[in-house]
Amino acid sequence: MWLVRAVALAIAAALALCAARAEARGCHEISDWVGYHRCTVFGADWSREADTPNLWIELGYFRHDFISAPFSLATTDASQSAPEHYDLHTTGGGIAWRTLGGIGRVFYTGLELEPGWIAHAPTVPGPTPTDDEYLAASLIAGVHGELLRIGLSAELAAGGRYEDFDYCPEKGCKDVDADQTSWMLEARVRADLFVVPHFSIGVMYGKSLIDRDDHSVMFYIGLHGRAVDGMY
Repeated sequence: MWLVRAVALAIAAALALCAARAEARGCHEISDWVGYHRCTVFGADWSREADTPNLWIELGYFRHDFISAPFSLATTDASQSAPEHYDLHTTGGGIAWRTLGGIGRVFYTGLELEPGWIAHAPTVPGPTPTDDEYLAASLIAGVHGELLRIGLSAELAAGGRYEDFDYCPEKGCKDVDADQTSWMLEARVRADLFVVPHFSIGVMYGKSLIDRDDHSVMFYIGLHGRAVDGMY
């Protein structure tokens, strides 16, 4: 009889210790049956079955180096310009806005918008542009994974860009305008450091699959609906 009592006491003590440890983790008993607990929101927040949409928003700065199509703002015969005056290397810069959504644990898709300006204008026949605009938009598809607190991603961006170059040296002058559009297809790699589960800072590098002289870089911050985008 004493052996049965000793075993019963040992089992009761073990169960009491387990319950105490559960309480220490932010859980509490919800019934008379030992082992039924209700835990804090932390567990639900990290669960892949959480009600929170797996969406995130990124805001950052981009720099895009590419080759513009030939154009001229010349008000006279452009043929008088020497060929060596052509340099169509162009740099665009501005604000990048990305809205993305996870599909399961690995895949994601979304939309990217890049309104900005021409940081370095091409050299073309005629006068140098006095005003310019840059705008790009892309559809995003990618895969990602998590290593410790770093998210690593590879993605494709398909879309187009718009450039506008104007020449108007004085107020009230007649504007000379040249604009152009181009398709874009870019392969990218990304790295995101999750400072906290719902906030990250990141960097991205992209290389065009159409033009070997076309590449971009982006620095950004991200706000995430699901902790670490549900990648864990």
